[in-house]
Amino acid sequence: MQRVHLSIEDQLFESLDGTAKQNNETVNDLIINILKGIYYDHVPFNFSEALSKLTKETEALPNGKEFVLSELRSFSEICVAKADKAYVQPATIRARLGKDFNKAVREDEILRGYVKRAKTQDKNGNSVFKFISRSAVYVIDKSVVEIEKVEAN
Repeated sequence: MQRVHLSIEDQLFESLDGTAKQNNETVNDLIINILKGIYYDHVPFNFSEALSKLTKETEALPNGKEFVLSELRSFSEICVAKADKAYVQPATIRARLGKDFNKAVREDEILRGYVKRAKTQDKNGNSVFKFISRSAVYVIDKSVVEIEKVEAN
């Protein structure tokens, strides 16, 4: 096995170290996994695990919070490019994960249905889905959870 000596800025190391600690791994393992994800075609992206991470992050958001997926840490940290014969392909993974998240929201599978698509009104006063820079906007509505708690008591 070859060895590589890598010098990086303190700020970058601190970011890598924080992410590695969250994943219960070393910085060295984190960097190796990132490189494998970029250069090895046979390392598949785990969409169900990524969707699970997005769900956990969404659960921590306050009631009434509107958000787009790129505001969630696990979504923004997804490697959006893949090396393939020196050709860089943009965010295919993000696009599919966004579609999966949207489908789960539409079918009330995310957090017992208290994540919804945010809506706004068009110029005619009709209710339409809200977008920011062509990204779907979601909103946390925990009133559903509060009603369930009251009914359970």
